[in-house]
Amino acid sequence: MIRAIPMPPVRNRAVATVVTPAHPAAAEIFDVLGGTLPVADEAALSVFSSVTGAVSSHLHYLAVVCSWAESQGVPRDDAERFLRGLFAGLSPAIADTDTPIAQVVGDHETPGGLNEQLRRSFFDEHGTASLEHALDDLHARVTRP
Repeated sequence: MIRAIPMPPVRNRAVATVVTPAHPAAAEIFDVLGGTLPVADEAALSVFSSVTGAVSSHLHYLAVVCSWAESQGVPRDDAERFLRGLFAGLSPAIADTDTPIAQVVGDHETPGGLNEQLRRSFFDEHGTASLEHALDDLHARVTRP
């Protein structure tokens, strides 16, 4: 038996499909759909399964930013148009697997700038701990017998 986690961006060949165990049949199917990422065991697969729960939260973050801009008097359509383009434009930097993600974060900040300020405020000790706790809850859910 092979277990896999195909995610919606597979249709655009934009994400590898996590599988366990590695198997030529899985590679044959998923390599043409964005690649195959074989992991060692069910424990590793559970971690990847857990982190898939971050997708709608990432998108909701963007929706909250759009709503905030609207609450400040900016037309919603304008806020969405601008922010969708801004965030979509980050795709090449996110997709560049030669650059560690922590460096990608830093590359999109000016020291003392607005991005750094919001990141430090939003992802302070409590915000980061809250996210990690939520991920722990997801992991507990996917590893329950």
